[in-house]
Amino acid sequence: MPGWIPGQRTWQGRAVTAASARTWSQWYSRSLTSALRSQHDALRAARYAGQVHLPAPGKGVLPADLTTASNALLNGTGDRDGSLGRGLNYPDEFGVLAGSVSKLVIDLTGIDDGSAVLARRLSPPQDACQDGDPAASVASGTRVDLWSNQRFARAQAARANLPAVGENPGPPAAQTGGTSYSDSLADQIARSPAYARGCRLAALLVAFEWAMDDPRFGVTRDDYRRAVLG
Repeated sequence: MPGWIPGQRTWQGRAVTAASARTWSQWYSRSLTSALRSQHDALRAARYAGQVHLPAPGKGVLPADLTTASNALLNGTGDRDGSLGRGLNYPDEFGVLAGSVSKLVIDLTGIDDGSAVLARRLSPPQDACQDGDPAASVASGTRVDLWSNQRFARAQAARANLPAVGENPGPPAAQTGGTSYSDSLADQIARSPAYARGCRLAALLVAFEWAMDDPRFGVTRDDYRRAVLG
């Protein structure tokens, strides 16, 4: 629908349906995969032969969110955290990219972020990755909105047979990935290795590592070493 603006109820004199809005949303999000593929091709043309890491913040668009948004003709309803507007549809995009970007690795940017804190408080907890997550994450009725970001995004990478790495969000401070209800950096360092193992991550990176040299944050590089080595 060239020229259509999300939320408009008609296009060229015809009513816009939920199915049409959903197709438009897929075109919109796949334009992001096209841009990423172009970057990949440029790297390969420059003879870079290594891995390509794709940062994946948050959960992205959840299946139920996309249905709600499409029914509202993408007028903003259902865009829970802005992921839809940014085109972050991991259930679709990871599979598309897996077939066109070689040596792709998904980088989960919020291991033990605020969503994990909230999810682990539930009964039963919903923070840690489970073996059945890839299928359950796209099954009708699964409350993936209660899952941690790391759990849902990792499930989408697994569905696409893509390896994943992760990094903690950083301390709950300005200009980090932390929030007011995030774990402290010390708790992130303590918890994130277990999350990484449970999600079968190939590597765990430390964001804002400078904080381990600042006594205000209560954690040192030795603490990190002990946490990783178990």
